[in-house]
Amino acid sequence: MRVDIEAKTLDPDINRLRELTAAQKRTMMLALLGDRLGLKSHNETRIMSTYELLVGNGGAKLVPTRR
Repeated sequence: MRVDIEAKTLDPDINRLRELTAAQKRTMMLALLGDRLGLKSHNETRIMSTYELLVGNGGAKLVPTRR
């Protein structure tokens, strides 16, 4: 999910925000979205099948298209 948020920060807090780790920023953002919008989230790790796209022995057979 992608969310664009525009916010103002007080000058003394700018340096403190830059020192936060990605996990700390994420926790802070989830708390903000929960308080303001009532958003609840749940993270889950799953093992799933994946596919890998490889180029065959004869090379790529894709041709560019024109728009």
